Amino acid sequence: MCGSGFSVQRSASFSGGVTYQLWNNSTGQNCAVTIKTADVGKSTSMGVTLEAQGGGSQSDNGSFEYYAGPVKVSAKGKCVRISGYVGSGSTSTGWANCG
Repeated sequence: MCGSGFSVQRSASFSGGVTYQLWNNSTGQNCAVTIKTADVGKSTSMGVTLEAQGGGSQSDNGSFEYYAGPVKVSAKGKCVRISGYVGSGSTSTGWANCG
């Protein structure tokens, strides 16, 4: 979903979905996506947010059938955190993966 060169750095599962954070070492970009694990194929409220510490944030929120995102931020040398939700289920991580 994020394109070539990205590898998964961490994931955070919750009721209804999983939010993934990926990293591209050659470009210094992070990418995040939330993928449904429940009500797949049914349009429901969901979203994903990716933040870089000290600046840079992207979100994708709406009514989707399969996934929200991908969203990307340039974060070379910065810590990042991710959050995501599907319906009433949600997740949020602390700052980490300080590339």
